[in-house]
Amino acid sequence: MVSNLEKELIRFLSDRDLWVSSKELMSVFNVSLRTLRSAVKNANESSKTKIILSSNRGYRLAKTSQMFNEILDRISMNDPNDLERQPILLKELLIHKEGVDYFELADRLAVSEQTILSDAVKLRPELAPYHLSVSRRKDFLVLRGSETDIRRLFSDVIYREAQDELMSLTTLAEFFPKVDVDRIYRILLEEIEKAALIIFNDYKLIEILLHFCILLNRKEVEEVRGTISYDREKEIADGQYRCALSVVKSVANQAKVQFDQEEVEEVYSLLLLSTRRKDEDNPNFNSNMEKIVGKEILQFVREITRN
Repeated sequence: MVSNLEKELIRFLSDRDLWVSSKELMSVFNVSLRTLRSAVKNANESSKTKIILSSNRGYRLAKTSQMFNEILDRISMNDPNDLERQPILLKELLIHKEGVDYFELADRLAVSEQTILSDAVKLRPELAPYHLSVSRRKDFLVLRGSETDIRRLFSDVIYREAQDELMSLTTLAEFFPKVDVDRIYRILLEEIEKAALIIFNDYKLIEILLHFCILLNRKEVEEVRGTISYDREKEIADGQYRCALSVVKSVANQAKVQFDQEEVEEVYSLLLLSTRRKDEDNPNFNSNMEKIVGKEILQFVREITRN
């Protein structure tokens, strides 16, 4: 991957046509020595022959001025622009709850640290609808906002990247290499079957699975402490709530993470929208469900599932 920094560096060295010290180049491009070395290495790897020579005197262009335009034309084909870098930065911020080392990311993308900071500012319009922002903490950029909003954005980004592809276990495994996607999928199937629920379709099942992948990706592994807080009345009366609770407990034990009552409620809401009880044809079902969740919620769920 070749960036604007490499092109500007080649232009600068072409204009000088002599040895330029690393100190001067660091000052001109406002980059660290590490980023400068990375840019030189990346530029050289983009060509069949060395473009930039290095010695104890600094750096200079190996090609003649007449070859300059040809070099730029060749490397421009793989030049990552703002539109390519910003999605990379956003995905890194979503994946790494602790923050992103922007010096390391600048090295990886072969751009200056200031470029990464500028990209973070350019993310504001995309983050604003989710009430999120990026803050700087020493060498790290951190995504700020509620976990619910972060997870909502994370889900939208994944579906956007998948584009026309159908979301599948393979797709999720590629997005979340640290999550045992297959195991979570089996837990969902087992618990839904035990609860005598019917999932509307595979798409709904993948939605619930994606929810857990995002949850687990942003949680730290920790010792599971005691029991999860939950609504005991719902557990007694509502099979979908019992299923949500069982799924959350099983996933928590498998992944060694801690869930709270709010997260149980989120899974319960997904199950309400994605499943129905096998005994729904029973004439007593509608009146019982109305007592449990309320008439308005029951009507809302029916309308969504019909659409």
